[in-house]
Amino acid sequence: MKAALAILLILLLFSNCTTSLPATPSPEIIGELHFTDDYTVGGMVVEINSQRYLFLITAESPGVPSKATLHVLDLEDPASPLEVGRLAAPEDSLLVRFEPALSDMVLYAPIVGSDWIGLWVVDISEPMSPQEVTRLDVGLFTTDIVISGNTSYLTGGFSPGRFSIIDISDPEKPSLIGEFRLSRERHVKEHSYDIEISGSFLYTVDRDGLDIVDISSPTSPREVGFYANPLWENEELDVVDPGVIIKTEEFDPEDWPPDGFQDIAVSGQYAYIAAGKAGLRVLDVHDPASPQEVAQLNIEDTATDVVVSHNLLYLLTMGWPENDIGQGSSMLYNLHVIDISEPASPKIVGSVEKIMPPLMPATLVASDTFVYLLTYTNILVIDIYGSGG
Repeated sequence: MKAALAILLILLLFSNCTTSLPATPSPEIIGELHFTDDYTVGGMVVEINSQRYLFLITAESPGVPSKATLHVLDLEDPASPLEVGRLAAPEDSLLVRFEPALSDMVLYAPIVGSDWIGLWVVDISEPMSPQEVTRLDVGLFTTDIVISGNTSYLTGGFSPGRFSIIDISDPEKPSLIGEFRLSRERHVKEHSYDIEISGSFLYTVDRDGLDIVDISSPTSPREVGFYANPLWENEELDVVDPGVIIKTEEFDPEDWPPDGFQDIAVSGQYAYIAAGKAGLRVLDVHDPASPQEVAQLNIEDTATDVVVSHNLLYLLTMGWPENDIGQGSSMLYNLHVIDISEPASPKIVGSVEKIMPPLMPATLVASDTFVYLLTYTNILVIDIYGSGG
């Protein structure tokens, strides 16, 4: 009897010492950081010596050549990011958005300078004193980069379907080692790509659909799969050959936010796509040659950004208030927290709705249970579990 009581007591003590399950998501805005003179165009969270930092870049005038700066923000207090370092970007940088990649504490960023177009390489091992390592002119206006081992792939901008392949085995001497173009035609109204790497495959989305590329041989990428956006499959639009540089068109608020596949996150055998007015689409990509849709979650407005963190997915949507199309200051955003523990049955478990940042556009950067919504002139800090977590 005494032995049984002793075992029961031990079990009770152990149960009190174990960590409780996370609270139900209840996202809320807990902080805000303003940039008074510059515009934020993107960033990423990096952990250095067990401390997290947000690296972001601002530009005086995004979309045209202007002064730009790389900022380093300490996230020790997630609600109050504190700037601890900065580095001037190349002179007269033209920035539409900033989506860098990281390898061995070296940051690689696609950027357009005053007399070159290509890759900006920065050593961030000392976050309070980031140092430029070098620049590489690739002659291609790009907005996105991904890294696999010692190879990086750049794409985006106004050259749909075209990739620059760069050897980064020596960060001080990156070299252009090849180029790759997807075979299918692109719509003239194409918007920039988003790209992701998982294993030996590269995933790239545009408004037309999802392309899957085998990069097991880094310098000889091979197309293996395609999933067409059902909303655009039957559209009769003018097209251009792969790799042809297209011109931007005059801004029309009726066409903003852009429709089609906007962003992608790959986790395990599933690809999660922010699919514009089609909401969230979940594809099973375990067979890259034949991706299959397994779920669709209809969301109000236009889905533009997606981030996966463990069993949760963060989806950003945007749209104009009813009867107020064309008023930039009235663009509304919604952040949805979605449970993807069962990928074929995604469920919204929390939302922050009707966020009205000063200007568009916005992008998401996640760090554990915090999400940083980067808009042109401020950073909104969102605690996924709110005051209850």
